[in-house]
Order: sequence, then C-alpha cells, then structure tokens
Amino acid sequence: MKIRIFGQTIWLLATIPFLVVTGLLLISTVTLAGFLIATGLLFFWFAIPELLEKRDVPSPFRPYFISAAGLGLIGLFIAGILAPREPSKPLNAPGLHSEYSGTARFHFWSPANWVPEIDQLLMGSRLFTAFDPFLDRTQSRQLRQTIRKVYASLKQDENFRDVPGELGQCYRHAFSGRAPQGHRYVYLPNDSPRKADDEKMPVVIFLHGSLGNFKGYLWLWKSLADNHRMAIVAPSFGIGEWRSSAGMSEVAATIRYCQSRPEFDSSRIFLAGISNGGAGVTHAAPNHGKEIAGLIYLSPVIDPELITEERYSPILKTTPVLVISGSADRRVPETYVQRGIDNLRSLPLSVEAHFIPDEDHFLFFSQPERVLGLIDDWLDQHIRIRP
Repeated sequence: MKIRIFGQTIWLLATIPFLVVTGLLLISTVTLAGFLIATGLLFFWFAIPELLEKRDVPSPFRPYFISAAGLGLIGLFIAGILAPREPSKPLNAPGLHSEYSGTARFHFWSPANWVPEIDQLLMGSRLFTAFDPFLDRTQSRQLRQTIRKVYASLKQDENFRDVPGELGQCYRHAFSGRAPQGHRYVYLPNDSPRKADDEKMPVVIFLHGSLGNFKGYLWLWKSLADNHRMAIVAPSFGIGEWRSSAGMSEVAATIRYCQSRPEFDSSRIFLAGISNGGAGVTHAAPNHGKEIAGLIYLSPVIDPELITEERYSPILKTTPVLVISGSADRRVPETYVQRGIDNLRSLPLSVEAHFIPDEDHFLFFSQPERVLGLIDDWLDQHIRIRP
C-alpha cells in the first residue's frame, strides 16, 4: 500500500511540470507536429495510471483509456515521421546547411528535434513573461506575431524547412552548464549574381544571442546574402555565453573554418552579433583584428568597458563598425549602447550607428526590412574593400 501511495505521489508531482510544458505547447503550436506531440503526450500520460492499475474487477473506463493511449502513440508516431532527418546534401550546394564537428551531434530522438522550432519559440515567448522583467505580455504577444510572420515565409522554402533546428544545444547548455561545440549553420547564396568562376564570396559570421541559434535568423539574412553573393556562417554556442574561453574558441574555430573554404574570401570576413552575440563581437575583435573586415552589432550587449585603447590593436582601427539598436530597448538601453559607440569612436574607429525609434530588443524580427536595409547600405560601402 505504501509503495502504491508513493508511486501515485511521484506521478502527481511529475504531472505538474508535464502539464505546464505540454499545455504551453498545445496553446502555442501552429504546426501539425506540435499538435500531435502535445495531444499524444496528454492522452498517453493520463492513461498510464489506469493501465498500470491492477484490479480484481476491471474498470468500465479501461477501454477508453486504452484507446486514449493508442491514439497518443499514433500521434507521436506520426510526429516522428514528420521530424527532420540529418542533412545529407552536398556542402557546396546553394542553400542552408547544418554542419557538425567537435562535440556537437545531430540527435534525432531529441524533443527539440521533434517539436518544430517555431513552436518552441512561441512557447518560450509565453514562458519568459513569468520571470523576465524585460518582457511583458504586450511585448510577448507582439513577438509571437513577428515570429509567425517570419516562419510563415520560411516554411515555403523546403531548403530551410527541412533543415533540423538546433535549439536542443541551448537547452543542454542551460541545464548542464556545458555547451556542445562544433555546430554551425552555413547559408550559401544562389550563384546567379556571380561575375566570374574564380570570384570568392565574402562572409558574415553571425553570433546568436541567449535564446540559441535558430533558423529564423538565417532566413532573415538570406535576402542580403543573395543580394551580395555572400555566405552566412552562424556557429551554435548554447545560450550564447560568448565571453567565456570556450565561446572565444568557437569564434576562432569559425574564423578558421571560413578561411579553409576555397570559395570564401578570407580578406572579407565580417563579424556580426545580436544581443549576447554582441558581447562575443567585442571580446573577439581585438584577438582577430587582421582577420576581420568589419563589425556589425544588432541590439548588442556591447560591453563598453572592454572597448579600450589597450585592448584594441592598431590594425583594428581601420575596421568599419555598424551598430543598430532599438531606442525603446530596456534590456540594452540606448544610453548603454551609446557608451559603447562613444568608446569605439574614441579609438578612433569609423562607426555608423542607428537607433530605431520605439523598437525594443527584438527589432531584427519586428523590423527586418529596415534593419537589413541599413546593413545592405553599409555593406555596399565596405564589402568591396580588401585590407
């Protein structure tokens, strides 16, 4: 009897977080796979006690619980069929690639692979309002609208849609304290604008923020990459703790990767970062001054106190810088970002800065055309310059 009561208690305690997660998924999902996973888990979970219960007289409801468990398993089976597989296309083909080396691996059975990326982001936008002081319900609702808009266009491109998401690396870093290393997204543009067979393409290395590395970022960069015939390389590093020695090692490895690819122009490697990725740019720039053609900060954690004459080498003083942030960003306020801009200009560096009126920390999603337009104009000035 005591064992039975203990087991029921454990099951009830486990039910609370289970209901929170599956409930969030159910009210957030906009995909068939997400709906099947949420309903399948709910059906199966609540059928478990009845199926495990031993009675002398079977419950009249037992057939219904068996049916619920069966429906749940069928839903999960279909979701597994819909889950992305490990990419297998040639690495030099145009489009989006997901590459693995080092400790990073593709995990087919990971829930982060089965639940579509958009559903995970929509869930997160609801969950974070509970403990993030910089994200209220109005902002959360607006963020979900922009996420849906971005992914509605992304899913029309099977090249992007079928590439697995890698938010699982973010979760592993958050819960274990160790980020897998060696994964990167690589977007190669269409060859149509190419002027000569031997023309090498410039590269933007894009460092993600604390929410992880997701395909929506690459989708936004796509039009710019196609316009300039430019590659985008986005390394994954868990929750974006780029300041760490492991984070800096990942940036250095990504630069070496870009230098090793014969179709990339190693003299035109631009380093960009969004949110926490901005801190990665600030920390990495002094160490790679000779290898970086320009710096791009988006809604950046810019670490202005580290932008000093002592840390920034003379070779870096010829490097152009672009800063774009929202004037209403409470996470990285305008005054904070301006300090970083002032320190960069005092070196002196050539800095072009824009504060988008009334935009918050998620302006890259909410105002992609405007942000990409500013980057496009800036690249027109600097992308042809070879040190």
